[in-house]
Amino acid sequence: MTDTKKFKFHYGWVIAICCMLMMCSTALISSGMSTNLNAMRQQLGFTNTQTSLVLTIRSLSAFFAALLANYYYKIGLKRGMVCAMVFGALAFALFTLAGRNIVIIYIGAVMSGFCYSYGMMMPISMILKNWFNKSRGIALAIASGGTGLMSVIFAPLVQSTVNNKGIKEAFLLQAAFMVFVGLLLAVFIVEKPEEKGMEPLGGKDFTPVKKGGNAAPREATELSFFWILAIVAATASIGIGTSPASANFTNNLVTAGLDAMTVAKALSVYGFMLIGSKLLYGVCVDRLGTFKTTLIFGTVVSAGMFLLYIVNFFPGDLLMYIALIVVGFGTPVQTLGYPNWIVDLDSAHYNKSLVKCQTGYQLGAVVGSFLPGIIADRTGSYAGAFFMFFAVNAIGIIIVFFAYKSQKKR
Repeated sequence: MTDTKKFKFHYGWVIAICCMLMMCSTALISSGMSTNLNAMRQQLGFTNTQTSLVLTIRSLSAFFAALLANYYYKIGLKRGMVCAMVFGALAFALFTLAGRNIVIIYIGAVMSGFCYSYGMMMPISMILKNWFNKSRGIALAIASGGTGLMSVIFAPLVQSTVNNKGIKEAFLLQAAFMVFVGLLLAVFIVEKPEEKGMEPLGGKDFTPVKKGGNAAPREATELSFFWILAIVAATASIGIGTSPASANFTNNLVTAGLDAMTVAKALSVYGFMLIGSKLLYGVCVDRLGTFKTTLIFGTVVSAGMFLLYIVNFFPGDLLMYIALIVVGFGTPVQTLGYPNWIVDLDSAHYNKSLVKCQTGYQLGAVVGSFLPGIIADRTGSYAGAFFMFFAVNAIGIIIVFFAYKSQKKR
């Protein structure tokens, strides 16, 4: 077998970059729907409730698709990742063909749910585990930075296309990018290092060593049934205010009276902040611990949601930029928090508890997906929805705080 030490650039980093591009592509039908949903309202005449149902159907489709993941990935990780991009491209193709036919839009939302479930962190975590024993956290941070990259590039690009050419051309642009990424994955993705005569980065027998020498093995932790339910509830609560919130950033700010193109540029700044904050989050977990990191990032993201609520009463570009920068800083705790909580609090049942939390998170996303549109149609703004997002994020962090305190007492 080839000695990986001879390689100055390990092929695993190519895999990480491919995963970042896949995450960027898939984010077009998650947080990237913020720009698309606003365009659907303004150019196609759909109501707030109708556009919110696009997210609801996508979330339901993703939830049921996740239940079949073990069967889906029997076709192989590489094929599964490429097919996820095909589902995404089909979704945008259907959006293009639909015009004002809401039924076809909803069929496209079903396709987008398959892309969302099979093209996000699930396959990325699987393939990076194959390629990285050393520096896996950095590789995951690079891959997850694809969501920020999407905001940096596509928020202004899609809005500009909508303004200058129309919504159909914007949908076609996103479908084309999905196809392009699918082709890159087909060419460059290799499922295991052995297929290239290599070893994972760090070698097969790599063991992480902390400064000062080898640390003693960590004792397994275990939560009571009540506190497991509490952590799942906290994850579900945060799930209500994660993807549903980011998908309604543009709706909220445009309805408040801000210019759509200015909002798109602000989302690009949000994307830059998100890329940096995900890297910072991993460093903070390593140096400060998950508990302190959760409190810091959880407080910040809740404050950001509150500012996005306040902007409805004091609309202005400066407040919008501040709100999105604050949210971008705190957002990593929403998606990277609960895997770390389970490591700390219930490592004895890590896999089972992680699945429970993932299920809770997805159910929360389903609940949160349709409420903003209903609230906006009844009140005339998304202020109430973003106050809800502030509340559910704060409630989730508070529950986690007490879960840690209960474990400390034990």
